[in-house]
Amino acid sequence: AQLRFQESLLNALPNPVAFSDPQGRFTRVNVAFNLLVGLSGPEIHGRTGTQILGTTLGRIWEDMDSELLSGSLQVTREAPYLHPDHEPTVWILNKALVRDAVSRQIVGVVTSMQDITAIKQLQQQLSEDEQRFRFLAEESPVPLVITRTSDAALLFSNKVADSLFRGSYAEHAGQSMRPLWGDSVDRDQLLARLQREGGIVRGVEAQFRRFDGTEVWLLLSVTRGRYRDDDALIFAFKDITEAKARESELRNLAYTDTLTGIPNRRYFLARAALELRRAQREGSPFVVLALDIDRFKQINDRFGHQVGDAVIRCFAQTCMQQLRGPDLCGRLGGDEFAILLPQTTRQVAFDVAQRLRLSIQEASCLPSSAPDGLTLTTSIGIAEFLPTSTLMDADELLDRADQALYRAKQAGRNRVEIWTGEAPAPVSCF
Repeated sequence: AQLRFQESLLNALPNPVAFSDPQGRFTRVNVAFNLLVGLSGPEIHGRTGTQILGTTLGRIWEDMDSELLSGSLQVTREAPYLHPDHEPTVWILNKALVRDAVSRQIVGVVTSMQDITAIKQLQQQLSEDEQRFRFLAEESPVPLVITRTSDAALLFSNKVADSLFRGSYAEHAGQSMRPLWGDSVDRDQLLARLQREGGIVRGVEAQFRRFDGTEVWLLLSVTRGRYRDDDALIFAFKDITEAKARESELRNLAYTDTLTGIPNRRYFLARAALELRRAQREGSPFVVLALDIDRFKQINDRFGHQVGDAVIRCFAQTCMQQLRGPDLCGRLGGDEFAILLPQTTRQVAFDVAQRLRLSIQEASCLPSSAPDGLTLTTSIGIAEFLPTSTLMDADELLDRADQALYRAKQAGRNRVEIWTGEAPAPVSCF
């Protein structure tokens, strides 16, 4: 009864199973094995693996038996089966020793088989697809890079990508590409966007560091998918470094005074508005200075525009030399200038303005073409923003500084005045 139960259990298994003695002769097989080889039990019993399974699989079968009997506990191999009446198939063979329950002597070998033909065909298809992909990717004029999602390890890059990043795939395969991102936050934000937008993101600008340390701006598109067995990010890049440089140049032209190279009126007022909002938010003071060149029109009319331009450049240069780190000087137009002094009280600003006034008076940057005896002086107006102020915008603060500057002119020039909101009255003079 026990033997019948074992036989029923063996035949219920969907995979082929066979028992053989230490000499390699079959002693028992299940129905699945009968169907595989197309033979009945009596036709199989007493014969060897080569006799039943053919030369190719039979030799592998018998080699595995020999390996087991030489001391291995278990042997597993992949092998093809070439049946004369069927399409070739591929199998995983698992072999183990069978021992007597009492004596523990080896009485045979049990072999189980698993058909992996479909898996091998899929692997072959994937391999062929990968080969086609690699061919197309390698020949693509677009820089393509594949990295593992989890750790940014480099899985693939084509030739133009190697050239773009100045390092070959052969040199850097498997290495993390995180250090190449100009800002790791960019990559983290990109992953978040991929999650939100269904695994495809296009048209992202980001700065990268090449393998040689130089920087490059890239326009990238990325999709998330599988590459081999990895969850991967597939990048397509376009080098936009020159375009970004032109953009920066145009931005500088838009916000820079061409004669002096310092910020122009547009940029100065934009920064002043930002400083005002920050001061209102943080409850801190800041000051604006309005200043111009005394009797500049007379200098221009008497000595010509070439000397006038040189005077303006010298004036701007001297102002810039007197600025502290967070300060900002801008040319508003003609000989009119303004200076932002963030987180500064009017008492400190007054000292800064006085040093600046004396520096202008002693300026040594005038060109050799300037007439002998030509000296520069400046008049400066100060307006302070306080947290308790009812001031509404930066233009109003600059207007107050202009009023103080006007009082300095009325009082004789080459002096500093602070806006008080009252009738003109000099606070101090040189």
